[in-house]
Amino acid sequence: MKALVWEAPRRMMLGEQAEPEVGLDEVLLRVAYAGICGSELNGYLGHNALRKQTAVGHGPRVRGRDCRTRR
Repeated sequence: MKALVWEAPRRMMLGEQAEPEVGLDEVLLRVAYAGICGSELNGYLGHNALRKQTAVGHGPRVRGRDCRTRR
């Protein structure tokens, strides 16, 4: 799956990450898009303690019926 990953101040890369395993009573959704907030923008600029290789973004929007469940 694709993820926006913080590499260093003012440097983010769009890259591939392993798809998470679906746990018991969990749902995996295909995300259409997600946003970043002010605290992540501060991390991008190097003003707070984001760690290298941290995937950022939240507030996902999903569409369609692309999901898997494990029960």
